[in-house]
Amino acid sequence: MMYLTDSHTIGRKTWTKETDISRGVFCLMTCILCLLDLVLGNPTVCPTAQCACLVTLSKMGIINCRDLRLNQVPNFTDVETSFYELTFSSSAMVKSTCSWCNNITHLPPNSFRGLRVRRIDLTKNNISNISNSAFDGVQSELKELLLEGDGVHSFNSRSIEGLNQLTLLHLENFHIPHLGPEINFARLTELKQLVLKRTKCASIDNRTFAFLRLERLHLVQMPLTSFPVVPILEIQYLRELEISQTQISRLQSDSFVNLTQLASLILSHNHLRFLDVGAFNGLYDTLENLDLSGNRLENIEEISLRNWTKLQSLQLSSNSITLSPGDFRNMPVLKYLHLGYCNIKVVYSSLFQGLRLLYHLDLSQNTILEIEPMAFDHTPMLSDLIMHSQRQFTLQEQHLPSSVRALNLSTDSIGRNHFSLTNLNLEHNVLNETQLWSFVGKLTNLKSLKLSRTNITSIQNDVFINHHRLVSLDLSQNQIFSIDSAGFHGLEFSLSSLDLSYNNIKTIQECIFQNFSKLQLFFLQGNNWMCDCQLTWLFDWIKTRLNDDPFTCHDTDVVCKAPPTLLNRSLCDVTPRELECHADYKQSSCHSNNFTFITNRASLVTSEIGSFIAVNKTSLNNEIFDKSASKRLYADIYITAVSVLLFRLFELVNDSNEMC
Repeated sequence: MMYLTDSHTIGRKTWTKETDISRGVFCLMTCILCLLDLVLGNPTVCPTAQCACLVTLSKMGIINCRDLRLNQVPNFTDVETSFYELTFSSSAMVKSTCSWCNNITHLPPNSFRGLRVRRIDLTKNNISNISNSAFDGVQSELKELLLEGDGVHSFNSRSIEGLNQLTLLHLENFHIPHLGPEINFARLTELKQLVLKRTKCASIDNRTFAFLRLERLHLVQMPLTSFPVVPILEIQYLRELEISQTQISRLQSDSFVNLTQLASLILSHNHLRFLDVGAFNGLYDTLENLDLSGNRLENIEEISLRNWTKLQSLQLSSNSITLSPGDFRNMPVLKYLHLGYCNIKVVYSSLFQGLRLLYHLDLSQNTILEIEPMAFDHTPMLSDLIMHSQRQFTLQEQHLPSSVRALNLSTDSIGRNHFSLTNLNLEHNVLNETQLWSFVGKLTNLKSLKLSRTNITSIQNDVFINHHRLVSLDLSQNQIFSIDSAGFHGLEFSLSSLDLSYNNIKTIQECIFQNFSKLQLFFLQGNNWMCDCQLTWLFDWIKTRLNDDPFTCHDTDVVCKAPPTLLNRSLCDVTPRELECHADYKQSSCHSNNFTFITNRASLVTSEIGSFIAVNKTSLNNEIFDKSASKRLYADIYITAVSVLLFRLFELVNDSNEMC
């Protein structure tokens, strides 16, 4: 990786490298002062010498006891300072393999006496015993408590009975086979969020949550085999419910009928195969997020036949569902739809009917080989299209012609919806290059394009001539042999990140990217670099950049593959004399395309506006609205179109001035 430019233009003011350095020094000094204030603050108020106290004069501090190999809670001195958090947790993902983690097993009486703290975090420990009076002295201020057991011993619920200010309780890896009267949450009258994770709980008493005013409940990694309908219906104020990683296979009718305030329902990674009729009764006008990913569903009839007036996010990834045209037509405000790894083979033209507000669509890791014409015509607001990692072929199928294995990306499949799409991910697919560049060429509003691991060998000339908003382009891990300036025409004033790593590129002419005023991130590692005089510009740039960034050599990672005298040497380690060319070498030149760029941009402005209006009017006419609503929507369409027109013309004038 490398940062390409040494100066930037902001409005009419040019920031030179010297200006950047002075600004950078100022920012660095400011950050150091802030960190000193954060870390040192007022060291006299730290209640223990074994941990680090992060204290500021303006905010509540943190007592950081993470990753200290502690096997017991340290002694605390009585101080008047109130702290936000006392943490004994760790950044390690798996505590069993963590040699630097704490291993606190016992919480004796008065473990935290003398402290004024709002949150205590003891996750990533192995607590086996908690005294009844372990939290004596912190009852009046403690609001959040996170505990993790050893997986063998039970949880002593009497230890928390006096914590009447507690709003969050997180219990993990305790042996609690049954949630019943022995685990008494009733006295936690202020409790709003309860997390029970890896507790070996197979059953829940009907009245376990009866007297709580919970707003968030998370039951994770439990051997539950049936949905706990009765105890859940007792929590009428619930706004967020997660029951995930269980063995529940069926969702009964009226499972949520009393939960009139529920906005988010997460039922991911269970064994769900059946959704009974009316399973979601009571949620059609309240639910905003529904996550059913990682289950065993084969159809979504119980979802598609209902009118979801507020549903904005639907996650169905990792199910073996069979989708039919119009399955999502009753979700008028849906914005995020995840259908990854659902064994989808064809994207039907009417599959997304009714999704006029859809913003993000994930179709990754399916077996899609065909996208029907106008498949995305019903989604005029679609911005993100994720289609990476389609069908994985067997060794026998790998020998089939690429035309048989390639994902069909005809320009008809995107229809008239090319205006709204800003992020496209086609990584790890077999693609027909001619079809790909024709498809990409129409998507002139793209900001991010990911084409890594698609086996492309070249970049079509002028394919990006109208892509004046493209910021990030990933072409890594392909078979690109050479770079031509015409392949990047149109990106001079927008591209800030370009990834060409792990291709077969031997050299890059200096003139190809010399006018790219915004290019900052440049990934070049893993190519077959010919280190001769054609890379002198890159060598000079790296040496100049080393004054500002000592990690430039590591980031660029340009390793010579030729000539033999420089084999496997870093470009940073060679000398200018070693970058030689043959006597008959003739330097090639890059041709400019500024005039074509400006004229194409001007014509693109009018075509974008016309396309935007046409797409939205067509989509609007296909939906059913009352007359007043239709008038308002038509007005919104034209107002947006005029705004885009003015914005595009402003961009065109600015870019023309820059080129002049």
